[in-house]
Amino acid sequence: MPHEDTMFIKSHVDVLSFMDPEQLRKITPDIEHSTYQKGSPVIFKGEITEGFYIVKKGSAEAIRKAGETATLKTGDFFGEISLIEEIGSVETVKALEDGTEILVIPHESFETLTNAFPLILKGLKDAIAKRKAEKK
Repeated sequence: MPHEDTMFIKSHVDVLSFMDPEQLRKITPDIEHSTYQKGSPVIFKGEITEGFYIVKKGSAEAIRKAGETATLKTGDFFGEISLIEEIGSVETVKALEDGTEILVIPHESFETLTNAFPLILKGLKDAIAKRKAEKK
């Protein structure tokens, strides 16, 4: 599935869409695929995440503070705060529907990617800042 994952990331994940498909192919063999049923947890708040998560199919709910939620759809990502800031996850994420497919770029591959392409790290930090500002 590496070619399929490369094309999906290129066309659906905004912070990675500027990359050349050849560059993306270097990390797509490492991508892990998981499928979740409605209500199944993907990550728990406080957990050290294993990688950079991307919703490929279906949807998920990010639960932050009491009553504060966000719906994650195809192409949305999560887990980046834990990876970049080296802290536990700031949210619990659960599948909202049966058959929700999540791609995970493992931590080591994510670091290789952000070291090779500092623009990705900048884009992610900008996204984190925007999310934090929206929460206030």
